[in-house]
Amino acid sequence: MASPSAEMVAIKSELKSFNSSSLRHIKTEEKNTLPTLEDVAIEKAHQAISPLLKDVESFPKDKMNKIEIKEKVVLPGQDVIEQEKEAMRFTEGIQSFDQSQLKKAETVEKNSLPTKEVIEQEKSA
Repeated sequence: MASPSAEMVAIKSELKSFNSSSLRHIKTEEKNTLPTLEDVAIEKAHQAISPLLKDVESFPKDKMNKIEIKEKVVLPGQDVIEQEKEAMRFTEGIQSFDQSQLKKAETVEKNSLPTKEVIEQEKSA
């Protein structure tokens, strides 16, 4: 491996012999995205609320009153109860149905083909 001073000499010689005309010209554009009106409005709203949030965070909890919450249970009406009972009876009837009480039935397919006279009538019409 070459010494650091030998590498520096090699780099300097490459830089001196570099032809800058082979480079393309590029126009430099500075992009500085400014906040939109919406962003500014959101920031202002947040700054307006910020003091209120600090007051809420620093509020002493011992000054709060203890309360009991009473939950009201809403019972279903008589018509809803009757609908549920009917649905339960219906499903129980289906589940407890005895299939052995069914009679064996044979399916007979009746496919009546047209007679020669009917075919002749259709052809002549």
